[in-house]
Formats: sequence, structure tokens, C-alpha cells
Amino acid sequence: MDRIDSLGESFPYKHLRKKTGKKEKTINTGFSNVIESLREEGSALFSEEDFEEQYDQLESLLSGIAGEGEELVRHPTLQNVKKYREKVKHFISYLVKHNIEVTEQFSGTTIMRRKKYMVIKIIDDKLEELSKEFLRGQAASLSILQRVEEINGLLVDLMR
Repeated sequence: MDRIDSLGESFPYKHLRKKTGKKEKTINTGFSNVIESLREEGSALFSEEDFEEQYDQLESLLSGIAGEGEELVRHPTLQNVKKYREKVKHFISYLVKHNIEVTEQFSGTTIMRRKKYMVIKIIDDKLEELSKEFLRGQAASLSILQRVEEINGLLVDLMR
């Protein structure tokens, strides 16, 4: 039995076309290559003096927050909440300013296929660990602060 050919075949001469050449290897310009290039650059960005200065500054900020946290636990007033919030805000802004580096990199050669990558690099892991340990120790003060903020938010909602 013969095969039935379709009348409206979309590519009637497809079987006549010869495949020529081999596929070329594509170059991968993905996120993993960007990370690998950053890893090859190394992470020795600061001198020992800069590290000691940052560490001392961070220690003083942490001791200030600890003092304000203890004061907030003893006397939960609005003034103490504001002081504690300002200390924590200053601490976090210091960490972001001195401990985290954000860079933008673009991939691809054509405009239509270009992708933008945001690379966040933690400069000093020891300072980050110190800040994490401190924030774990301040959980009680932060929970009180959260409750006070929640109550303030409810009061503002009632005023509307």
C-alpha cells in the first residue's frame, strides 16, 4: 500500500535540502561565569588597619544598641523606642555601607538579549557573623519594639 501525500505540505522540498557544516559551540555568558570571574579576582579588598577600624566602629555601635535595648526593656517608653530604633537604623546603614558591595554587570552582546545582573558581595564574613550574633541576642528588645510599633500603627489607623 502506498503512502498518501498531503496536498498542502508546508515544506515540499525539505528532503532535498542538505545539512552543511557542524554546529558552532556557543559561549556561555551566564550568571555562573560572572560569579566565577568575581571569585578569581580575590577578596583581599581591605588592609588590616581598615578591618580593625571597622571592627572597633561596629563594636561601639553594638554596645550602644545593647545599652538602648536594656533601657527599653526596663522602661518601655516612646522616647526609648525612638532611641533604640535610631541606633538600630544607624547600625544597619553602617553594615550596608561598609560590609556589602553591590555591582551591576551586563551580559550578552546584543541589546535585545542583554541581561542585567546585580551581584551582591559580602566583603567581610566576620563582621557579618558578629552582627548576626548580636541581633540574635537582641530578640527580646526587638519583640518589644515590634509590639510597640504594632500598637502605634493601630492607633494611627484609628485616627483615620
